[in-house]
Amino acid sequence: MSSSSDEKSAMEESRLEVMECEKEIQSIKSSLKSLTSSSGGAETSNNSLQVSVHKINARGEDSTTPGTFKVNLSSPIEERTITQLFDPLDPTAEGGIVTFEQLETSNALLTIEAFSGADDALVKVGTSAAHDLLPLCQDGEKSSSTVEIAIVSESSGEPVLESKESDEWEDAVDEEKAEDEGVAKESDAESPSKEAKLQLPLCTLSVQLEYTPSANDKRDSLYEKLNEVSKR
Repeated sequence: MSSSSDEKSAMEESRLEVMECEKEIQSIKSSLKSLTSSSGGAETSNNSLQVSVHKINARGEDSTTPGTFKVNLSSPIEERTITQLFDPLDPTAEGGIVTFEQLETSNALLTIEAFSGADDALVKVGTSAAHDLLPLCQDGEKSSSTVEIAIVSESSGEPVLESKESDEWEDAVDEEKAEDEGVAKESDAESPSKEAKLQLPLCTLSVQLEYTPSANDKRDSLYEKLNEVSKR
């Protein structure tokens, strides 16, 4: 009797799971149909990324506060210039927000260079590490995120561009070399290159990133979800 009851419970659970999957599939198909009927025109054929700087957090009173920022994208290779902080009372103010289109989201990297001085005499004071945009863009939905981006001063040499992951990888390689050559790791840590990597940032920028997918991006994401649900 108990075995029969367990079988019925398992069958009922399976039936509910199938119904849930069918409901989800119909929802995705409905979204695809709606997307197909509403798409068309240049405004839906390209994805876009809007970038704005909302706040500058200087490290100290003596630090040079940049006022101009050159935003570089790796794919496509393009550059835009921000000349003022984003003004929520005038969100379309010239120089407060920049827009990139036709991003290759799978390998697009964002880097910001900071400058001080007047427009005709800009002085580069620092740069950021390269930031991967894929986590922001991979869901096929419009998304917005505020990220803290550190600007490293160039006053004492080359900027620090390595990510945390690459630093850890390089440290592991250095340690292995030190063991092979019988060199203490402490002496390696005192080298100029190591000291440069410990350089503190000049300032930190609060950067707003807003991604709008194209119709094709949305469609591809929906088909991926449809395949995933259909495999259950």
